[in-house]
Amino acid sequence: IENQVVEAGDCFVLHCEMEGKPPPNITWWNAQGRITGEENRTDIVDGWKTSIFQMCDVTFEDAECYTCLGTNSEGVNMSTAMVRVVAPPQITNLTPLRQDVKEGDFVQIVCETEGMPLPEVYWLFNSARVSSSSPHTVHSDDTLSFLNISISHSGTYTCVAENEAGTTVEE
Repeated sequence: IENQVVEAGDCFVLHCEMEGKPPPNITWWNAQGRITGEENRTDIVDGWKTSIFQMCDVTFEDAECYTCLGTNSEGVNMSTAMVRVVAPPQITNLTPLRQDVKEGDFVQIVCETEGMPLPEVYWLFNSARVSSSSPHTVHSDDTLSFLNISISHSGTYTCVAENEAGTTVEE
């Protein structure tokens, strides 16, 4: 079976193939114990030398190792896969959306995000990436601030949040 990355709310499928004489009995396990396929959101389909485990409506709590265990009178064999659950980034708060200021003012723009893994956040000014250097500072909480704003800072600021599940942008 192979490791998988799945988005929260989607399904994943693990395929297990084992041979033996006599043919092995294949069961599925996770940290909570044996998985029967009768649990909510799960299904197991057994075939000749194969077993397929499916889980739908995946949540972050479903991220763990799943083991396919084959047993017969000759012994035991197992294969394990790690399932990681991800969620695309969302910008949950961008404030202020529009701001009128005077030259010399202190200005701060907040971009709050969520996602799994936590998104990397960066800023664009009129479509060009903003670096954390004078006259502005990008803080560790993804806030963009200006200590002494001037007319040259007028324009469109865009918050960009990225992780392996996707990218979101808000101006």
